[in-house]
Amino acid sequence: LGRSFAHPHPPHIWKAPFEFTTQQTDTELHPAPGPNYALYVTDVFVQAKGAVDVYLRDSLGALLFPFYVTQPSDGVSKSFRVPIPLAEDTGLTLTTSAGQTVGGTITGFVSWVGAF
Repeated sequence: LGRSFAHPHPPHIWKAPFEFTTQQTDTELHPAPGPNYALYVTDVFVQAKGAVDVYLRDSLGALLFPFYVTQPSDGVSKSFRVPIPLAEDTGLTLTTSAGQTVGGTITGFVSWVGAF
């Protein structure tokens, strides 16, 4: 009445918690996974204690998720129905516009993107 297929190697799930009190520029949150693999971002949680802009980018500089904090203790929590893919073999970085306390957690998975 139907078939069920299972992949023998499930995706590698990762979590990148962070907290900074100084301005950050392209600070690595998760390293590049290697050739033929890509990171995917599934959930973003960011909170800051003061006005600051927070940018998540891949290690090539492509903007993935901007967040603009305007109120003290403002934050964002976002789960993506369709995960955000990073370019093959690139890491995840964070940049902030000021030296405010910024913390949070980014979660996702690593997947094969090479040819079979």
